[in-house]
Amino acid sequence: MAPRRVRPRFRKGLNETGYVEDQTVMVEYHWLEGEYDRLPALITDLVRRQVAVIATPASTQAALAVKTATATIPIVFGVSEDAVHLGLVASLARPGGNATGINFFANELAAKRLRLLHDLVPKAVRVAVLLNPASAANSEATLRDVQQAAPAIGLHVQILNASTTGEIDAAFVSLGRDRPRCPLRCWRLILHRPPRAVWHFDGGQQRIRRFMRTVKSVAAGGLMSYGTDLLTCFIKLASIPAKS
Repeated sequence: MAPRRVRPRFRKGLNETGYVEDQTVMVEYHWLEGEYDRLPALITDLVRRQVAVIATPASTQAALAVKTATATIPIVFGVSEDAVHLGLVASLARPGGNATGINFFANELAAKRLRLLHDLVPKAVRVAVLLNPASAANSEATLRDVQQAAPAIGLHVQILNASTTGEIDAAFVSLGRDRPRCPLRCWRLILHRPPRAVWHFDGGQQRIRRFMRTVKSVAAGGLMSYGTDLLTCFIKLASIPAKS
């Protein structure tokens, strides 16, 4: 998510609890931009310097890595999976340990998105699901829920994997190649990850409906979304350590 969109929300969350960035609190921002191989060195440095708190908004990989690296520095996470199942907290009511945060439960909404898409286009018979294998926890949960929900509403699911821009392009080429063998309006796409895929539709692909997880993806060209407002979560996340 772009720094220019995230920082104002994070500052707003701090301000609402009486903190002013660069005056009463210092915030150090780090943007991985999908390069998770940089994560171990970054976390090692933060732990070595004994920062006051580490926030990992909207990044399961970062939250798990920080949790493994320190049992003393407070961690404030934002994750889409079940935080208890991930081992970040003991329970939602009583997190325990040094971690707390926000659970989006975004993956649990995969089946709901599928049903909404079917309500929108009831004649569709096949759905393509684009997954990012590099985000294993997200992808596995989405795949499980979609495969369970699809037969009940008469849909066939095709799974496409893509982690890079080139793989995203290849996935859409595959969709375009298969569509002529299907009835009109056969293909519909639930776009899971990576979000950059929303910008890879050209004019010849506009008949493919794109169902997104977030509002920002709809603004970029998706048809509709059903999920968490991540920008609002940054406001809430910033207020957690300030209240602790």
